[in-house]
Amino acid sequence: MKPHNIYIGKQGEQIAEEYFIKNNCEILEKNFRAGHGEIDLIVKENDTILFVEVKTRTNTNFGTPIESITEKKINILKETANRYLFEKNFETFEYRFDFIGIKLKKTTFELSHIKNCF
Repeated sequence: MKPHNIYIGKQGEQIAEEYFIKNNCEILEKNFRAGHGEIDLIVKENDTILFVEVKTRTNTNFGTPIESITEKKINILKETANRYLFEKNFETFEYRFDFIGIKLKKTTFELSHIKNCF
């Protein structure tokens, strides 16, 4: 990944983190890695664990943020989430997979939050 793309991705993850904090959620983990997978944000909303994939774009030349989620990516996210639940002994918690899509503009951004997206 190019350094500019890494910067854009980190900027989007920071925006998503601030969004969840403003909505009274607790950030449990950032960039949790297990095996070949990574989950951008793991958030606790009331009694539910949210596994959040964040995609940030500055344009749609390579598609919209949600279009970047493939079946392979979904399967890796699910495996990684199961490892997290097991490692943290959260197996009895309710959980879901959310998606945050961010379109960065020059001085602002658009954020879309899809709950329980897969």
